[in-house]
Amino acid sequence: MRSIRERLNSMQPETQSRTTPPRSTNGIDLIVPGSELVTTRGSHFVVEQRITDPTDGGLSSVERTLPTILGTGADDTQAIDPSEILFLDTETTGLDRGTGTHVFLVGLGYYDGSNFIVEQHFLRGLHEEPSMLESVLERINRSRLLVTYNGRGFDWPMIAGRLILHGHRDFNQPMHWDLLTSTRRIWRNRLQDCSLGNIEREILGVQRFGDVPGYMIPDLYFAYLRNQDAAPLRPVFSHNREDIVSLARLADQLIFAHEAPHLALSHPIDQVSFGLSRLNHGFIDEALELICPLLESPAISSDLRFRASRSAADHLKRRARFDEAMALWDQMSELTGSASAETALYPLIELAKVCEHRQKDYRRALQYVERARNLVELHDWNQERPAIVHRYARLMRRLERAKSRKQDR
Repeated sequence: MRSIRERLNSMQPETQSRTTPPRSTNGIDLIVPGSELVTTRGSHFVVEQRITDPTDGGLSSVERTLPTILGTGADDTQAIDPSEILFLDTETTGLDRGTGTHVFLVGLGYYDGSNFIVEQHFLRGLHEEPSMLESVLERINRSRLLVTYNGRGFDWPMIAGRLILHGHRDFNQPMHWDLLTSTRRIWRNRLQDCSLGNIEREILGVQRFGDVPGYMIPDLYFAYLRNQDAAPLRPVFSHNREDIVSLARLADQLIFAHEAPHLALSHPIDQVSFGLSRLNHGFIDEALELICPLLESPAISSDLRFRASRSAADHLKRRARFDEAMALWDQMSELTGSASAETALYPLIELAKVCEHRQKDYRRALQYVERARNLVELHDWNQERPAIVHRYARLMRRLERAKSRKQDR
């Protein structure tokens, strides 16, 4: 089987000029409205479109919200203006990030006043890659925040790899907001599928018609390299442009969720998931306001309920807020229904620990351990039995010693 590089080389027309690609009746300039851009490293094809702001000005609060989204300090995002944000999406000849895979279309979105600009840089032939990379790098260097979807895992490594391959070794990556990470934190527990297409449909309310499936795009470009017929690439440009617009809309939705979660997130699962994310960033009180009222909601699965309750209680425990943590453990001990050893025993053991070690209330601690021991015997949880028996025996000894000291007085 031939490698991707061999396939690409075979598709380059032998008589093709290094500066001017051969024209056909369906040349790219006749299919999509664009023009040739000449750079110091050659030329390539660029499409530029001005569209109405897809966020209706929603990104104006990005400076205030971004530190909590990215978990960075306020100084890192100080004075970021929407005009300094660059949305990036690529179309490639494959999913392998090796040197044989090329980026043939780079979509860039940015603000110019009240307008949202979508630039699409396209390779009419692979020899145009140095020119395209120079233009893309120039735009990246003028930005302070790069916004992608799965860009940390794919788009940016692809761009960076091609830049290095062509001698650009001193470029700086701007701050990077990969929307996939933020999206999964909020919607993965409910939607499972967090592909951009599914997020468009379920969260943004966008339904694409006539869109080209992503898996077909490499073959469409390979065919173009063979015959220079650009007509089948028209939906590829539309697909890439819509991806860029969706990045802006999704960024706006995520900012709204962080500023007003009760308004932006209507489903209990999404609110609890967002609360878990806020817990992990240290916003305990804000997270508890989201999580606690929803723990008994029938929309919340037992698994999510347990994870949210445990995470909240553990954070409270680490901050020595034991009364609040105990209230959650008490609630958990009534709701678990002995679904598993972990969910049934965890709250009882945590309650016993606080009673024994902090409150020195050995009798109450023993009551919790007795409940745990009964569950172990009822369900024959042999793995957990030794620890429970050991804790029970220690508490009995402590009670005996306390009783002896009382009698000695």
